[in-house]
Amino acid sequence: MTDPTFAYQAFLESKGSNKVTSLIAYQAPAQGPLQAVMWHAGRKEWIYAPAMAAGLLFDDAYLDETMQVDRLTAEALATEHLPSRLPTVETLQEMINEGARMGWDYGPPTRGQ
Repeated sequence: MTDPTFAYQAFLESKGSNKVTSLIAYQAPAQGPLQAVMWHAGRKEWIYAPAMAAGLLFDDAYLDETMQVDRLTAEALATEHLPSRLPTVETLQEMINEGARMGWDYGPPTRGQ
């Protein structure tokens, strides 16, 4: 199943590498801010972090270390390279709704804060 409301970007360990270190699922509406959920390698979890994602998505320094993928490929890459599964479209949308409501532009507070 393809999902026209989300785009997916995979981030590679380095130029020429096949190892995926992170994925971003995002919506970039014509009217409104970027909405993004990303795999945070340090936290080992999916987080709503549109400001952090924008820094990665729109920085030309990462051009050789990223690739645009479809939903099915993103699911396979998450399973193969990340210790996680890609959240469902419904879960991604719930994370966006909660994160936007809470103002978590750089992700939710870390546990214990």
